[in-house]
Amino acid sequence: MNGPKKKRLQSDTKAPDNIVNMTVRERIDRELVIIDTIFRSQLGEINSDRLLIGEPKYLRFLFSVQSDTELFKIESYISHYSKRIEKSINNTLLQNELRGYHKRANELIDLFNFKLTEESVIVKAYRDNLPESFEEKLDYQNQHSAVVLVNHLKISKIIFGAFNSFQKDGFSWETRNHNYVSTNYELAIFCEKLCRFVADCGIIKLKNNNKLSFDSTDKGIEKCFESGWFEVGLKFASGEAQLAANRKNQEGLSWDYVTKELGLDPKKHRPYLSETWNDTNKTSDKNIYNNKDKVTTIINYCEENGITVVDDFMNKLSFD
Repeated sequence: MNGPKKKRLQSDTKAPDNIVNMTVRERIDRELVIIDTIFRSQLGEINSDRLLIGEPKYLRFLFSVQSDTELFKIESYISHYSKRIEKSINNTLLQNELRGYHKRANELIDLFNFKLTEESVIVKAYRDNLPESFEEKLDYQNQHSAVVLVNHLKISKIIFGAFNSFQKDGFSWETRNHNYVSTNYELAIFCEKLCRFVADCGIIKLKNNNKLSFDSTDKGIEKCFESGWFEVGLKFASGEAQLAANRKNQEGLSWDYVTKELGLDPKKHRPYLSETWNDTNKTSDKNIYNNKDKVTTIINYCEENGITVVDDFMNKLSFD
């Protein structure tokens, strides 16, 4: 790999054997704790100097989750429990597991609905304090981002005010094998899918099955995030992708390197990043600028979420 030797983009650790051999039940239990901790840390409900770096803030925009093992494999978990339900003779233990998941995931959906959506106190405060000048607004948005480090399916650190860097307030870290760009909404979606599966599996009766409170910006956004282009588009809209691509050209870095620096997954996001930056292939679906609807969707999302859009990206709406 080309580039300065001081940059550290190799995984700092492989998943240990006890994680590889962990049961699905243990994985889901720990992942629900991860989501709970991320949500509550923004609300000032986690008081731990060991866990938190920087002043806790509402995470309005994207944040990075970096883990030594895969996370939130909801389709795999659903497949696992579907097979267990088919083969189960005595359902008592299985019913208790599913009922426990449903209760905890439902509580997290409630937490998201009431404390992390548009009408909540913390979101209103974010909007009320949003600066007007471009430079101050960018700094404000950066303060409301974070890197979440996960080791052995447990959060080791939440670094507020960090996103694309590998150092904050004297603390430095290596990138992990599995890097995710996430939002509060995406974590809530994981909980909703888990609840929906339990409610529809047919082996237990439930009193409550909460649904997400969708903000105007949330409708349809889930599929956008899953596709990969939306996350890259947000990087171009904020100007971060342009800065990273310029560094790539100046320092001879690889696209994979730059993609990781942006907190993105090279396998999922690199084609969108390179094709959009080069903007030479006018038929490629990986070039976001080729699709006016995508550009419009990204700009609308940014405007509704108080995210400053750079002129370079805004001007792309003028193409034929």
